[in-house]
Amino acid sequence: MRRRQRTQASFRAYCETYYPERFFLAWSPAHLDAIAKIEEAVVSGGWFAFAMPRGFGKTALCETAAEWAAVTGRHAFVFLIRATAEFATQSLTNLKTHLTSCDLLAADYPEVCFPIRQLEGESRRCLGQRHAGRRTLIGWRQNEVILPTIEDSRASGCIFRVAGITGNIRGASHDRPDGTKVRPTLAVVDDPQTDESAKSPLQIAQRLDVIRKAVQRLSSRVSVLIPCTVIEPGDLADQLLDRDKFPKYRGERTRMLVNFPSDMALWQKYQATKRESLAADGDGSEATEFYRQHRAEMDAGAVVTWPAKYDAPLELSAEQHAMNRFLDDPGAFWCEDQNDPAQWAAQQRGTEALTVDRVARQVNGIPRGDVSVGAQWLTVGIDVHDHILYWLAAAWDAAFTGWVVDYGAWPDQRRAQWTHEDVPVPLSRQYPGLGAEAAVRQGLLDLAAALAGREWPRQGGGELRAGRMLIDIGYRPDQVCDVCRNSPHAAVLTPSRGLGITAVRRPLSEYSRRPGDRLGWHWYLSAPSRGLRTLLIDSNHWKTFLQARWRTAVGDPGSLALYGDSPTAHEFFAAHVTSEIGTRVTANGRTVEQWAPKPGPDVAHWLDCLVMAAVAASFSGAVLPGA
Repeated sequence: MRRRQRTQASFRAYCETYYPERFFLAWSPAHLDAIAKIEEAVVSGGWFAFAMPRGFGKTALCETAAEWAAVTGRHAFVFLIRATAEFATQSLTNLKTHLTSCDLLAADYPEVCFPIRQLEGESRRCLGQRHAGRRTLIGWRQNEVILPTIEDSRASGCIFRVAGITGNIRGASHDRPDGTKVRPTLAVVDDPQTDESAKSPLQIAQRLDVIRKAVQRLSSRVSVLIPCTVIEPGDLADQLLDRDKFPKYRGERTRMLVNFPSDMALWQKYQATKRESLAADGDGSEATEFYRQHRAEMDAGAVVTWPAKYDAPLELSAEQHAMNRFLDDPGAFWCEDQNDPAQWAAQQRGTEALTVDRVARQVNGIPRGDVSVGAQWLTVGIDVHDHILYWLAAAWDAAFTGWVVDYGAWPDQRRAQWTHEDVPVPLSRQYPGLGAEAAVRQGLLDLAAALAGREWPRQGGGELRAGRMLIDIGYRPDQVCDVCRNSPHAAVLTPSRGLGITAVRRPLSEYSRRPGDRLGWHWYLSAPSRGLRTLLIDSNHWKTFLQARWRTAVGDPGSLALYGDSPTAHEFFAAHVTSEIGTRVTANGRTVEQWAPKPGPDVAHWLDCLVMAAVAASFSGAVLPGA
């Protein structure tokens, strides 16, 4: 009885008592603060949005809070809403599993758990179940659990429902057999966005609209909990956590690493040791031994949020765990572990982060396919994959002002958006009967012919043709080289390869030059080999360069602009262009912004095309003033 009284009164005690396998590490101060705010929202009402790093258990906390609210009878209708219906169903499955398998919970709350266990997982038994001669009215559906109606039970008839945020939420209610209507009084909106939706201003607006107009109006006294993770600057989570925009949610952000270590050079040596170990089929233990020997110096200055969070025995401390995550994938770390990609981008570049909305708004009003009167060259970049070819055409003037005049895919996908992993019209459908290699070759021949033979009308009269077309050789190099040699348009085709020149690698300017080699501005054209030259590209430099072009106002020298006048038409393209995030790294006396994909779908392909088109412009003679 005392245990039941303690867990009824304290959310923390409920977590620790009935979920020891979930919450087995010592709490951090951030957890205790979140627990207190969750308890306040459940017991007294209110709204609370909070961001915690991936792996900090915010979903587990909120699933448990929803269960606590229903089992203790504080809320007659609890609504758990997640980013997708699939995730919502998984949360309900977790609840069902716990209610049927936790013996300690069953001992303390038999009026809830015993009738559920008697179902033995078969929902058909709900209809006939009785207690003291009366039906329990228990429910065990795919998207809803109704706790048994038992006399004197505080949880009698409590409803637990789940849904995806784009599902059926508005006006949710439940009609009881006695004619009363019950509406949700607690809504838990757990991670309401996906990686895809976080990149789309339209989807962000739609999901915020659901929260404002559906979730917040579920009933006149609904409490709302929103655990979340910031994925993109300005995304749904970023806005909800903004206390100026949404003060009622009292938004809070938790970082994995409050302060970085003082000696980052030692951590760079640590990372190099780990990479060498893994490259030699090791397990990285040499890096951990390096950390053990230099731990005091390497930890100096570092402040972690959760000292108990690390993976023993592979890691020795939370500081090592946090730095492993940072060094392995800086982009994912700042998005998912620090919940502040905008602040990090500002620290790294001295300006606000480039967003999908910012790129999509760089429109110039020129019709698609038309070239600005000031353009001198038109260049093309082609990114090669087994099922699809991405391409982009851009026009440039001598001062590196650029206009994206057209972009697309081969074959034409006949829709505005698609996923790279499941393209609607693959090359195999365009070229039935051909194997993967032959289809890529034929696709490149046809695409090169279509783009090289196209006349691009210039405003004011005349036209331009593609003067240089770069094709990525990193994938299917044999087919790319064959096309560059044998296409009727071979004179304008050049195979290219992007190199991630990091701070610890030699820049292209220090490469040994052979007769016939040509060195340009962060590109290197090799001497002919078997009748073909390859253009090597410092991709880190050019991605940084293009970020600055997007930030330059349309019409100013050195700016980049998109065709047309509709920003929404370019959202999918803008998601590609902003799909990577840079980390400024200093080593060996050099500082380099190193780019890596953000968490989420693989959508960097038009970014790669734009890099190739820009390098082709440099190859043709474009020079940014002062560069």
